[in-house]
Amino acid sequence: MSALRARAEEYLAMRRTLGFRLTTQGRHLMSFVRFCEARGADRVTADLALEWATGTTRGSGNEVYQARRLDVVRIFARHLQPLDPATEIPPDDVLARRYLRIPPYLYSAAEVTAIMDAAGGLAPALRAATWRTLIGLLAVTGMRQGEACRLLWDDTDLDTGTLVIRDSKFGKSRLVFLHPTTITALRAYERARDRAFPEPEAATFFVNSRGDPLDGPNLPKTFAVLVAAAGIQAPAGRRAPRLHDLRHAFTVATMLDWYRDGEDVQARLPLLSTWLGHIDPKSTYWYLRQGSGIASDARSLPALAALRAVRMGWLRDTNVIAGLRLLLPDRVRCMIRPSGDCRFAVFGGRDGAGRSGGRRASGAGVRGRAVVSGGRDDRGDAARVAYPAGLAGAAGGHDRAEGTAGPPVRGVRG
Repeated sequence: MSALRARAEEYLAMRRTLGFRLTTQGRHLMSFVRFCEARGADRVTADLALEWATGTTRGSGNEVYQARRLDVVRIFARHLQPLDPATEIPPDDVLARRYLRIPPYLYSAAEVTAIMDAAGGLAPALRAATWRTLIGLLAVTGMRQGEACRLLWDDTDLDTGTLVIRDSKFGKSRLVFLHPTTITALRAYERARDRAFPEPEAATFFVNSRGDPLDGPNLPKTFAVLVAAAGIQAPAGRRAPRLHDLRHAFTVATMLDWYRDGEDVQARLPLLSTWLGHIDPKSTYWYLRQGSGIASDARSLPALAALRAVRMGWLRDTNVIAGLRLLLPDRVRCMIRPSGDCRFAVFGGRDGAGRSGGRRASGAGVRGRAVVSGGRDDRGDAARVAYPAGLAGAAGGHDRAEGTAGPPVRGVRG
């Protein structure tokens, strides 16, 4: 074993003892060590680090990705230099760091329904049930696909309607609260799974057709088939729709609900970040970038924000208000008059004089009044709001063994 390899393994062991996973970083660092060993180098130099970082095995010319690879070596070199003064620390400005995020595909409720219908055609029956339920759960909770794959039987409490997401990204754990219709749909899947595997060996809630945990890296292949079968295509020049984009669609839909309801979105954003398992709200902001699918709604976010300012009396310039109305889709434009007066019967809530603002929609189509962090909203009501009516029936499907139609999976909306 080379001295550099020994130092690298000691470094990784120390960092992991402190609680860092270093899954990708550890793999990159050992790749760099092998790179150095192949060239007979026994210490870190800036030239070797840059050559390795830019010479990716996949030939990626993305400087942001290359800069992240170089960061792995730089952090290791900082640790190593006090032990070996000959170690060179690569400069941090040699590669571009501006991260250009790829816009997500924002599914409409009808598209989610179409994908779930396509999943119903998979064989065998348990595979179809698994995929339909998985897609429905992701669409109405915003969970990460890896979190759903790793979700344990013991962490799924359908009696109380809660899921425990343990040790997820960045080592964070959290609770996810379920709407009663989601609970019903998960129970239907639970029955189908138990019929197929009365004594399952897998500890996970979702299993494949062999009774094993879902293979996360293989999910995109099947999902791409379902998207194609549903007739969904990304706009020219854009990335194909992904399973992870259901998380983005959930986030944007939640924000739109808040804006339409005239809520203080800035105050509620930390709650949404907590619900999604983000470290801080800035990780949630970029989810609001314009995408396709419900792009017309996504483009409305800035206008809806300004619309709230009009409603609260913060914006009174009639010329600005007239321009604002042009930015809004027809169904939202009707909420504001050229004079700047808002139609509170549409928005609900209360006006400046404390008058109640009209009756809200009820039933399955109710928009989210509850705080997305789960628990209870400002009035003490349980934070379990049904998914918009547009997805009704999308996640229920058909219980093949019993021959009955399953209920829609609807999730927590805030």
